[in-house]
Amino acid sequence: MRHWLTSVMNFDTLFDVWLTSWTRSLVQKHSFSSHKILIRALFVAISQVLVNATMGKSINNSPVSKAKKARRGPAKKKTKTEEPAKTRILKAIAFQKSIGNEQPSRDMIQGLAVMESKGSFGTTILNMKKKDETVDYDSKTIWLTEAGIAEVGEEACSTPASNEGIQKKLKEQIPHKKSREIFDIMTDGDWYSKAELLEAMNHEDNKSFGTYLSALSKFVDKENGKMRLKQIAFPCGRPCEM
Repeated sequence: MRHWLTSVMNFDTLFDVWLTSWTRSLVQKHSFSSHKILIRALFVAISQVLVNATMGKSINNSPVSKAKKARRGPAKKKTKTEEPAKTRILKAIAFQKSIGNEQPSRDMIQGLAVMESKGSFGTTILNMKKKDETVDYDSKTIWLTEAGIAEVGEEACSTPASNEGIQKKLKEQIPHKKSREIFDIMTDGDWYSKAELLEAMNHEDNKSFGTYLSALSKFVDKENGKMRLKQIAFPCGRPCEM
């Protein structure tokens, strides 16, 4: 690379020798002088482009350049904008209403709406009450007003008339796919030990499985080392008891 680059940079000298020899063979040297200048300028420009391109490529491929790119890491993917806090709160209250809980606790709705700050939650529901008039609340509970029900829709607040309908609503609140699969296993209403669920899922007993079970904590009863879905998931009765 160094030898080639030196040759390119000495291009002017080599070109002068060649062009002088060529022009001496021409009879009308005076008419060629302007062409000589133009041709020489063209070749000089080409040589400069080659040098710049070579140097640029060398710099981009240098260890320092690669290290900088590695520190920056891969480009971050754009994520979809999450729903506004007001929408999450309305949906959470509507869900509780659909399963028969007309006035859920404020703490429960704050959790379902995924709002970590109690102060932020309080400010949001105050605005919803004063400005939008979609909710009302007391010191412990919160509920939808007629305007709130109209905003989320009657269907979102209606109680399903079958086990499958209510279970579908419950599963909408479960974030992990594997957790929803465990939920499906327990839709017979029976009790299951952790070992039985591991076997049914063909899964190892590891930290990930513990996370999947934790995501179901609001939807299961636990007793003697076993768990089953809460009665709310079976408005038409537990299949295992029929």
